[in-house]
This record gives sequence, structure tokens and C-alpha cells, in this order.
Amino acid sequence: MSERKFSMNQGAYLGFILVGVALLEYIIGIIDIEKPVLVWLINTGIIIMFLWYTIQRYRDDINEGFLSYAQSLKIGVSIVVFASFIFGIWKVLLINFIMPDYPEIFIQSQEERMIEMEEMYPNLMDGFVDLDWEKIEEEAYKSFRPHTIMINEIISKAIGGFMISLIISFFTKRVDKNIIT
Repeated sequence: MSERKFSMNQGAYLGFILVGVALLEYIIGIIDIEKPVLVWLINTGIIIMFLWYTIQRYRDDINEGFLSYAQSLKIGVSIVVFASFIFGIWKVLLINFIMPDYPEIFIQSQEERMIEMEEMYPNLMDGFVDLDWEKIEEEAYKSFRPHTIMINEIISKAIGGFMISLIISFFTKRVDKNIIT
């Protein structure tokens, strides 16, 4: 099996696992606006465990027990990027069809946080007194367009996958000592 095909297959599996977890979170009532750290920890934990297992499996079962740092990094990032496409589609469906009031909830949550910050640190917001809330809301709604959601998911997961893969690759690499480089 080629590296690309393996990465695409495993990326699809990871993407569907992340969608399944997100669907479960939605059913339970955990949305990323209210508990962003919890959702991030769950997703990151899943990605770490999945990449660790998958890269080791590729090394041992497909690549005859050897894997360079660069190969490991490439496989890890590729898997996460493919998964981000599937997860991005879920996010577009969630925001635009399943939960169309998501942007309003997000904007309301941000306004509440700004008010809390003003109450906690009264002098912090002095320079922002003349905020144009309508313009802020307009810009926030732009970030919920389908193409923007997809681009944000792909970029954020690619960066996160790269950082995770950097660490995992350090532990999963195994070079054949008999090959002269």
C-alpha cells in the first residue's frame, strides 16, 4: 500500500471518528462555544492517540519495521489534513443546517465575555469604548460562511497535526542501521 493511499484511508477514519465524537458532543449538549477547552482536549487527545497508533502500524506492518523522521511527519500531517476535510464538512453542516443559530450563540457568548472582562478589569477596555458592535457582528457572520469554515478547519488542524506529528515522529522513527546514507 502506498504512503498516500494509507494516509488517505487513515485520514478518512480519523475524520469520521472526530465527526462521531462531535455528533455525540452535540447530542449530549456540549458545544465548542460554551466549553472550548473541553472540546479541544477531547479532539486533540483523539488525534494524538490515533496518530501514535497509525504511524506505528505503518512502520511495523507496511514499511518493514523502519520509518524515517520525515516519513513519519509526512504521514501524520497527511492523515490530519485528510481528516480535516471530513470534519470541515461536518462543521459546515452543523453551523448552516443542524444548528443555524450557532452564529448568534457565538456572538452573544463573545459579547458576554467582553462584558465580564469589563467588570473584572474596568480599565482594560478603555480604548474600546467606541466599538461598533454592528460591524463586529457583521465580520463575525462572515467567518461562518462555508468556505471560511473549511479553510479554518484545514489550516488549524494542519498546524496542530504538524506539531503533534513532530513529537510523535521523534518516538516512532526507526532507521535501518544497515543502510548507508
